[in-house]
Amino acid sequence: MRTGKLEFDEGVVYELSDDKFIFNLMNFDKHDCFQMTNIFEILNPNYQIVVGVGKDGGYHGQLIISSMLSGINLDED
Repeated sequence: MRTGKLEFDEGVVYELSDDKFIFNLMNFDKHDCFQMTNIFEILNPNYQIVVGVGKDGGYHGQLIISSMLSGINLDED
């Protein structure tokens, strides 16, 4: 399981993910450019699960890129 944390002006996104599922816990409303299924929507009999990350990559894409770049030192003084 991979975990991650993103910080925005609006709040924080915590993520728990594996090969098939991505779970985000947020203390703000999602940004309009991302498509996600709210866990409480499963109470609605007509809910649909969002499949894929969409063209913007979502929060998961940001976490993956951040973790890949975390070991790179760009300040070579």
